[in-house]
Amino acid sequence: MLKHPFCLRAEKLNAREIFCVPADPGHRRELFAALAGEGFRVLAGAARSCLVARLASLALRRPSLPRRALAVESTPAGPLAVVPEGQEAAFLAPLPVGLLWSVPAGLKAKLIAHGLFTIGDVARVSAAALGRRFGPWGPLLADCARGEDHHMVSGTRRPKSAGAGTGKSTAPRA
Repeated sequence: MLKHPFCLRAEKLNAREIFCVPADPGHRRELFAALAGEGFRVLAGAARSCLVARLASLALRRPSLPRRALAVESTPAGPLAVVPEGQEAAFLAPLPVGLLWSVPAGLKAKLIAHGLFTIGDVARVSAAALGRRFGPWGPLLADCARGEDHHMVSGTRRPKSAGAGTGKSTAPRA
């Protein structure tokens, strides 16, 4: 059963790639073993959504980011940061709004101008109020602040290659 999306940053020489693939714990071991066998160094995040998984992965790269509610596991190809289900809000709350990858830069600047500096600040505002302030982006902002995103991991079978997972966005256009 496919349970958690994965966000991986794989590095081999100068190649860098970020991708999301659905993975169960067995597939996780197989994926990390395959990546390690190919010489990849992987910083990975696992969570209920690609947004949270990606930010967990980013927390491994940036030690200055808060790591509340983050468990780090060792794998053959590198560390895996796991945000347990139900802990998304605690993990996201102290992170700056600038890390919301689904949100355009101009909107991030507007959030800051309205005094919403962290993802937790956004989460404390109702979806209706966000809608009044930021129009069609309001519901997306509310979802992101709760750790939900509109970049869905597609497919129910294992990808043919490590980077074969695809993210499809249903976010409003700016």
